[in-house]
Amino acid sequence: MLGRGAVRLRNEHGMALATVIISLVVIGALVAAALMVGIQEQRMSESTRWLRKSSGLTEGGVNEVLRAWDAQNTNGMTLYPTAGSTMAVAQTASPSGTGVYGGTVAKLTDQIYLLDMTGRDSSTLNGRNRGDGARQRLGLITRVLPLPVDVQAAMTIGAPVNFGGGNVFVQGTDHVPAGWANCPAAGTPLAGVRAKNAGDANNSQGQMTGTPPVLITPTMDSTTFMQYGTTAYNALAAAATIQLNPGSYAPAPAFVGAVCTPGNTNWGSPLAPNGPCGKRYPVVHVNNFGGTTTLTGGNGQGVLLVDGDLVISGAFTYYGLIIVRGKMSTTAGGSPTVYGALMVQSMNFATTAFAGDANIYYSACALQRTRDAVGSPTLLRSRGWVELL
Repeated sequence: MLGRGAVRLRNEHGMALATVIISLVVIGALVAAALMVGIQEQRMSESTRWLRKSSGLTEGGVNEVLRAWDAQNTNGMTLYPTAGSTMAVAQTASPSGTGVYGGTVAKLTDQIYLLDMTGRDSSTLNGRNRGDGARQRLGLITRVLPLPVDVQAAMTIGAPVNFGGGNVFVQGTDHVPAGWANCPAAGTPLAGVRAKNAGDANNSQGQMTGTPPVLITPTMDSTTFMQYGTTAYNALAAAATIQLNPGSYAPAPAFVGAVCTPGNTNWGSPLAPNGPCGKRYPVVHVNNFGGTTTLTGGNGQGVLLVDGDLVISGAFTYYGLIIVRGKMSTTAGGSPTVYGALMVQSMNFATTAFAGDANIYYSACALQRTRDAVGSPTLLRSRGWVELL
């Protein structure tokens, strides 16, 4: 028998092995967990990197679309004739060669467009990623900034003018062009004529009407005719759709069937706003300052820039904005009608007056449509984008 103070020995053979096995299992589990976490972290990092690359490609695609925006076709006639018009942006390789982008551009209003763009990085495109890889689709709202011309009168002159030689009427009352749908109601009247000095426009016969009939602006200078907000005359002239040399012209709309065809004498169709060329608002630039351009008749719309002198010898109708750097005159039988605004920088008819008839009507609708048609696109300052599925 064992004594009272004796110690009972237990059989513990194999415990060390069990302990080692349990430790290995625990350590293995920890290693596996760490490995799994590492793999997940790596995959998450790769996904984030792919997504950022795709996002960059998408934003780059948007910038490329805006950079190549041809306002005189995009805003008005060819690509987006009406609200709801949509054009596809074909899958295009990015300039950096890191992927592709593509999508659609939809016209919501005359000033608002929706860009729906999707970008894919090159590894996703080539199938080198696990699963579907990464792509990013964004919807961005783009607003067209209208041409910022400060129109304060139906006619703005930079030097004295003699209106006594013919039946000339300049009206600052807002006129809605006949046959033009969706124009707002007539707005606040502007001045008839805007001049720098008192006496530059003699209204003794009441040929100028508006609020006031003659507006005197002593601060007027050459920038009034040469700089429009951030847009300069020279930049606008350089980007003109139609470039002409001084000569004689009689513009008229040109189309085949229901398709408006481009051409140097196709300046749109303001008299048939629902016709094939009703959405064509070109910027026409007559270069070579010092030359003389004669309009023998016809009609047009948009922006007309004349570096030299302009003579109108026939029945000519224009809707939009006319800016003449030289002088402007009419011959006997010349009868221009302008809906919008007329700006003549060096006009000085102290001895040579309008010899024919002329009607200059301020039209907010004609000006707004022209300014929208030649405006530049920009992203909204506030949140103008959203991720799309």
